[in-house]
Amino acid sequence: MQAPIRLDKWLAQKQISIKMSRVMCNPNMAGQQAPEAMEHFRCRLFKRDRHVDLYLSIVAEAEGVSPYEALFLLAMDGASCRLLEDYEQFKDQWLSELGDSDKMMGTEARSFWKEYTARCSQQRRLRSFLGESVYEEMLHRLEAQSDQPKAV
Repeated sequence: MQAPIRLDKWLAQKQISIKMSRVMCNPNMAGQQAPEAMEHFRCRLFKRDRHVDLYLSIVAEAEGVSPYEALFLLAMDGASCRLLEDYEQFKDQWLSELGDSDKMMGTEARSFWKEYTARCSQQRRLRSFLGESVYEEMLHRLEAQSDQPKAV
């Protein structure tokens, strides 16, 4: 396994730029209740003449989210989707069993799977935009960094 690489160096190396902006809502969370303190961000990645819009919703600090933090969070989503992909085949069974035994837990489980599905769909768009090898590198080599300025 190769050593981790800082996000800013990786972005420059791959000729990727990022523009962050606050948005009113996250289309991936349509129909879901969001805590009042949650803020929504669009992360637009550019590479040559193409771009992709990705969305994040977090309880943000007053100064917002940097592009580097956003990309790191997206990489974490990708790792989570990969981790749970073999369990998705049991989703309907679990939802049925949870719904039968505990209505509240069944509702929360359905909400979880809806969000999981939206995040994994977003990851497929990101993987398509970056290409398989760059996407894999992002998941395996990036490290968080706390010394980057806030952009949003």
